[in-house]
Amino acid sequence: MILVVILIAAVCFGGEADAIVPEYVAEMNGKQYESLADAVANVPADNTPHTITLLNHATGDGIDAGEGQNIIFDFNGYTYTVGPDESALVGPNGTVSQAMRILNNATIVMKNGTLNSMTARMLVNNYGDLVLEDFIL
Repeated sequence: MILVVILIAAVCFGGEADAIVPEYVAEMNGKQYESLADAVANVPADNTPHTITLLNHATGDGIDAGEGQNIIFDFNGYTYTVGPDESALVGPNGTVSQAMRILNNATIVMKNGTLNSMTARMLVNNYGDLVLEDFIL
């Protein structure tokens, strides 16, 4: 009985059980990211292809693919939902209404998954090069 109390106290008041483990959404070049938007922000604008792989189903902010970025999104069979509300959307000032915006001279491949949003008025606004492979919008 005393051992049980000691174990409960150890779990409740310290030790490894209190450690917060982040949930990673995406991976690029061996580095994991807590959001898809963070992974995209770390892609250089030098037209070098970078693959971002989704690690699980996720909900998060909209994606702004910048000029000169070359990104292969491998959704890995998962769904990425932009939301939960309009604050997650992207777009130019005054018209923030998109789940994903691809700017001029950006190259994007989206494959093996689904992109959706219940709040976006436009799912993808494409000014660059976009390829969809086994992908649902």
